[in-house]
Amino acid sequence: ITITVQPNKKWNGFVPGQFVEIGVQINAVNYFRNFSISSSLSQYKNEKTISFTIQKQFNGKVTNWIFESLKIGDKLTISEAKGDFVNRNSTSKVLYIAGGSGITPFKSMIEECVENNVAVTLLYYAKSQQHIFESEFMELEKNKKVAIHLFNSTSDGRITIQQIQKYCPDFLERTVFICGPNNMIADTKQLLIENKATEKNIISEYFKAVEFKSNVHLNHNKSNLKLKNKSIEAVGNTTILEQMETNGL
Repeated sequence: ITITVQPNKKWNGFVPGQFVEIGVQINAVNYFRNFSISSSLSQYKNEKTISFTIQKQFNGKVTNWIFESLKIGDKLTISEAKGDFVNRNSTSKVLYIAGGSGITPFKSMIEECVENNVAVTLLYYAKSQQHIFESEFMELEKNKKVAIHLFNSTSDGRITIQQIQKYCPDFLERTVFICGPNNMIADTKQLLIENKATEKNIISEYFKAVEFKSNVHLNHNKSNLKLKNKSIEAVGNTTILEQMETNGL
């Protein structure tokens, strides 16, 4: 599900690749989750909104609440944008490697590359029929500097150096960004280093939902949340996640 939020005027914006903390309240308890911003900078500049693409997690209190209870007009709280998993140089070629839900920060980052006319290659590994943003990626790939390759991790297996060399032969000349499960990141880093990539050119972000709760009321930024069939208004110093949980997301 993709949720679109309109932060209030005090919110300071974001850099593609960053995330925000969302706060929701469920049964009088505040819950917090981190979600990467999946929308483009141009969307924020033109519409003053940001979007999050969220997958339902088994036994996930917040994500289940979002899917089952979040309604248009509900209120959510979001933090300022956080994180250093961002393009460091607006002109340098990049290689993005994503596993599963680790794809979410890359959508915004690829759109930034397109805007800056930067060459980008994406290798995206997910189970069969579980690749998200597929239609959006097909549209982005119309740009000659964008190359996107989707792999079925069930049939294709894990990433190999042969795949990297085939689909991004100049990977040693690029900054490499990796986002996904812990084991996938560790294995990919080792694979790259074993094949002469320098560690300083490898940037990673572990993509795992961290859940915690608090009885302390927060009061962050206020924002309006819109879904395809729902919308939420985020207010206060609670995170969007907390407010999403409070509103049944």
